[in-house]
Amino acid sequence: MNIEARLMERIGVAGKKLHTGRSRNDQVATDIRLYVREEIDSIDQELQRLQSGLLEVAEREAETILPGFTHLQVAQPVTFGHHLRAWFEMLVRDRERLRDCRKRVNVMPLGAAALAGTSYPIDRTYTAQLLGFDAVAENSLDAVSDRDFAVESAAVAALIMSHLSRFSEELILWSSAQFDFVNLPDRFCTGSSIMPQKKNPGLKPVCGPTPTWCPPSKRNGTTCIARPCAAMPRLRILPTIWCAKMSPSGMPMKWWARRCATVSNGIRTWGPWNWRSCSNSPPPSRKTCSGC
Repeated sequence: MNIEARLMERIGVAGKKLHTGRSRNDQVATDIRLYVREEIDSIDQELQRLQSGLLEVAEREAETILPGFTHLQVAQPVTFGHHLRAWFEMLVRDRERLRDCRKRVNVMPLGAAALAGTSYPIDRTYTAQLLGFDAVAENSLDAVSDRDFAVESAAVAALIMSHLSRFSEELILWSSAQFDFVNLPDRFCTGSSIMPQKKNPGLKPVCGPTPTWCPPSKRNGTTCIARPCAAMPRLRILPTIWCAKMSPSGMPMKWWARRCATVSNGIRTWGPWNWRSCSNSPPPSRKTCSGC
């Protein structure tokens, strides 16, 4: 009602028509879809930036020798550029999943009203065009009660976080004294509570105009992965009607993936890379043993 009152102050009596032919049910369903669509687009942009950074470093280090590992044991030699291309390919699939998921998100439920539509002569197709939806929901009951698109989006975000967490785990290994492949910037690290000489990669707020976070950690990855799992039991018990348990606060809409992808884009500045240690780490007799 506050929004309606403010609208009437600005445009007059026409503001009273804001709620005409609409219910809270289809409006909330529409808002959630608009929010998820916006988040998907934001994550996709960040992943595109991250891919660009990976390609930039991969091209620069295309000839840099890096030991390949299986079971954390030295196996075959590869290049650092080749390794970064593996990360790049994971993000290719992530972005494909995002685009595919967006198709199911971008369907407009507005006009379904409470559950059975409205007698007002509304033009849902025109409204969908104005709001940027690709299509309108075909069934009014499904339109107001469906939340599987949100769980699917959270599942896609969980896969993205799994990949970002894998990148981070490798960077953590590479920054250890045993590997000594990379020296991470201080903004991605923390200090020890008792040993001042230590520099530990992990969660740390990044100084800047807005709070962001370091590369994804196990805690962030686990949180994102758990959200679609937590939402499934809730959806399973819902009848095909609007229910208070479907409120936005109950849905897995906390997007760690976008925050972590944003900060992961700092890969262009990660370093310096200790390439001498990279090329010298495996004994020469073991680097090409599979070629014997």
